[in-house]
Amino acid sequence: MHTSSASLPPQPEKACLGAFDNFALVTPKPDSPGLLRRLAALFYDTLVLVAVLFVATLLILPFHDGQAFRPNHGLYSGYLSMVGFAYFGWFWTHGGQTLGMRAWKIRVCTTSGDSVSWGQAAIRFICGLLSFACFGLGYIWILFDSRRRAWHDLASRSKIVWQGRPLSEKTAMT
Repeated sequence: MHTSSASLPPQPEKACLGAFDNFALVTPKPDSPGLLRRLAALFYDTLVLVAVLFVATLLILPFHDGQAFRPNHGLYSGYLSMVGFAYFGWFWTHGGQTLGMRAWKIRVCTTSGDSVSWGQAAIRFICGLLSFACFGLGYIWILFDSRRRAWHDLASRSKIVWQGRPLSEKTAMT
């Protein structure tokens, strides 16, 4: 007996996960991305930021008689810090995503889901640097916090969420 393929209902395609096939279909993603995804986005942003800092240096080099800057030149270090803050601050306050965050489909928002302010972006930037400077403990904190928040999330009253995913009622209230 020949059965037409048109009479069979279409089968959804799913990844081969063996015994975990059904588990993967019903388990929702946590409301906040984990440490590895956030570090991957930060790595992407670091690559972009290095290019931005090269251009920023190129713009002010003529004002330094074309000479290289000394390694610990205070004004130059401050200038590069301001450029770094401008990069992150602009993207965080205008859509909540840097280029790295966009690639990894995450975004930053306030705890109520709104765009962060420039003040929150400043706190987030400074505390993010401190989180990293403390041997990364501020980022590792994500592994121990039930809502996957880093120190700079806590200090700036912001959070990282999945891009394009509506906030759950539980998340919107926190």
